[in-house]
Amino acid sequence: MADDEPGAPATAGQALIAHREALLATGVLTHADLQRRRGDPTPAATRAWVSRQRRAGHLIAVTHHGRTLVPAFQLRPDGSPRPELLPLTGALDAAGVRGWTAFTWLTQPSAYLSGAVPHEVALREPERALRAAQRFAQLPV
Repeated sequence: MADDEPGAPATAGQALIAHREALLATGVLTHADLQRRRGDPTPAATRAWVSRQRRAGHLIAVTHHGRTLVPAFQLRPDGSPRPELLPLTGALDAAGVRGWTAFTWLTQPSAYLSGAVPHEVALREPERALRAAQRFAQLPV
């Protein structure tokens, strides 16, 4: 789409907003969604769990309009983190790659994986996906 076409972002800021909206459309969970999915007794218990998982590098989350949102792709149906993603999120987190950047890299085609999507590759080829995450994060392989 050319810059002068209707619907094209007019500024870098608008492009960033459009990119983030596209990421959010892939599926995100609020604390309330996670509380229901996990069966946590209170919202506070869910917030504490999310905080612990983020600090451990097991979970990425983003802030959007003042709310913490957890990208759904990284969770199993019971609300626990997908085990094959833990090495990837850990490598990204250790290098300071978090939030929107981690969300983008894990869910978009990557040149480090010949155009494949990292979280999908992690299912079939976990070592290859980890090497790609390490290279992306500029960690020694």
